[in-house]
Amino acid sequence: MTTQGDLVKTKLMTMFGIVTVLMFLAALPVALATTDREPVETDEPEENDDRGLSLREFHAFINGRMDDEAVKRIFNVADKDGDGQLSRREFAYAMTLVAKYIRSQNQKENNGPDKDGDGSISLREFNAFIEKKIDDTDVVKRIFNVADKDGDGQLSRREFAYAMTLVAKYIRSQKEDKDCGPDKDGDGSISLREFNAFIEKKIDDTDVVKRIFNAADKDGDGQLSRREFAYAMTLVAKYIRSQKEDKDCGPDKDGDGSISLREFNAFIEKKIDDTDVVKRIFNAADKDGDGQLSRREFAYAMTLVAKYIRGNASGDRDGMKDDNEGGDNARPEREAPPEKRPDPRPEIGNDDVTYEPEAELVEEEMTLDEVDTPAQEKGSSGLTTATMTAIAALILIAVLLGIASFATYRKIND
Repeated sequence: MTTQGDLVKTKLMTMFGIVTVLMFLAALPVALATTDREPVETDEPEENDDRGLSLREFHAFINGRMDDEAVKRIFNVADKDGDGQLSRREFAYAMTLVAKYIRSQNQKENNGPDKDGDGSISLREFNAFIEKKIDDTDVVKRIFNVADKDGDGQLSRREFAYAMTLVAKYIRSQKEDKDCGPDKDGDGSISLREFNAFIEKKIDDTDVVKRIFNAADKDGDGQLSRREFAYAMTLVAKYIRSQKEDKDCGPDKDGDGSISLREFNAFIEKKIDDTDVVKRIFNAADKDGDGQLSRREFAYAMTLVAKYIRGNASGDRDGMKDDNEGGDNARPEREAPPEKRPDPRPEIGNDDVTYEPEAELVEEEMTLDEVDTPAQEKGSSGLTTATMTAIAALILIAVLLGIASFATYRKIND
């Protein structure tokens, strides 16, 4: 017969089993997260438990950020007890000294021309600072002397700022001398020789250049003023534009507004090498029979040329119908609208060409699966032996407590 004490023991054992299982379930995610966490790397040098950081280890840690003498001085200053080793506190102080040293070096480099940091700039410092912009030492010296208002041989901040304005003016004047255009001698006017040298890359005909120069030289003094030079450049632009129009006028080479048979043949010979066909097209397009093609007649002739070429491509021997064939003036057939043109894509079900878009998707999915698999395997194998042992022990304890609780419960009921 079960006593009151047995019931209490059974309840306690059951509660203890439930609590153990809950604790196991709560500790399992923490254990998994701990095993997946990678060790954190720090920039601090490794130190043995029984000693501090030696000078050699400190020098290796600095790794060229400072010169050897500075590293040694900082080490000796930070080594308060003089044991030749840096403790953690001494190492922290040493790193503050390193930061101060590097900051002071950067300030010296950013001082500009004042390399010695005395607050003023000597001629030597100014010359070293300007030599990349002005390589003439005499010019640099003249600028320095003009900016040195008090004549003490040093430039203050205000005097240095004024010197830099003089440097900028000198550089700008040098650039203007190089970019003065055709006026190479800088006398304010342009001679025929200077104008020819300036224009020769645009117009290589010296007679044309001379005619433009004489037309622009209104006062006839043999020099072009600024106003005359501007007018000469408009004449140059007109000449270049006219030359370009002559090249782009199409078959009308003589520019008379109409196209002769010779001009039409020269224009078409690359497309149709049969002179008889070209002549027939010309005569068919020459409606007024004057032996010249107007713009409208030339446009109609080009439609006949296109029709002839298209007819040759389709196997037509003649390639061109007469005026009375095919209706009104044998106009070329219009192309079918896009919606009525045959579909160039292969039909579905063709034995020769098959298109399977699903294959690309399957291949892509397989590729993704292959990429994800190593990562998953890595995560599953990231548990250490100790963690696995602890998890197994917790599972065993929970199972034993569960079995004991269940056995006790059955015994009480029986």
